[in-house]
Amino acid sequence: MKYTKGSWFLEKSDWTIRSKVWSESDMMGDYKGVIIADLSVGHGGRNHAFSEAEANAHLIAAAPDLLEACNEIYNSWHYFQCPICGADDEECKPDCAWPKMVRAILKAEAKE
Repeated sequence: MKYTKGSWFLEKSDWTIRSKVWSESDMMGDYKGVIIADLSVGHGGRNHAFSEAEANAHLIAAAPDLLEACNEIYNSWHYFQCPICGADDEECKPDCAWPKMVRAILKAEAKE
């Protein structure tokens, strides 16, 4: 799956998530960078919702870095035994972070 590369960031002046990396396939953007998401409608002008919208924006902006880190961990440590709980790969404990990470990778890569 291909997503917009580069470091994503919150542009508070217009509540957008952007990347400064440009490519031929970029559909939206301006001098501030490529628009990944527009969160301006997320707070609907309600002052009490700004902090939650900003927290959501930072989480979205961190997504590519989190996915890359999770994939590096998975590719470095994926054997037949869970590196966290020690169970066989198919039998991790329900609260183990390893299968949660694997599901998050699959979700991010639209494989779940």
